[in-house]
Amino acid sequence: MPRTPAENDRIRRETMERILATSLRLFCEKGYYATSIEDIAKQAQISKGLLYHYFRSKEEVLSALVDRRIDDVLVVMKIPRS
Repeated sequence: MPRTPAENDRIRRETMERILATSLRLFCEKGYYATSIEDIAKQAQISKGLLYHYFRSKEEVLSALVDRRIDDVLVVMKIPRS
């Protein structure tokens, strides 16, 4: 039976979360410059090609992590993001 659009969306969200969580952990453990896309993909248990489907570069991964933290701070401060 084919997956439903809702199931595909759930899988995409879970994969994105796994990539970001793995990246954050590796950046903290090894440092940003010492962490490669291959390291992230291997630890997230996905292929490098799939990682590149979600992010064009390691810089884009870092940018997503920073944006997420900014959003968290804005929520705590009750400031709308513009």
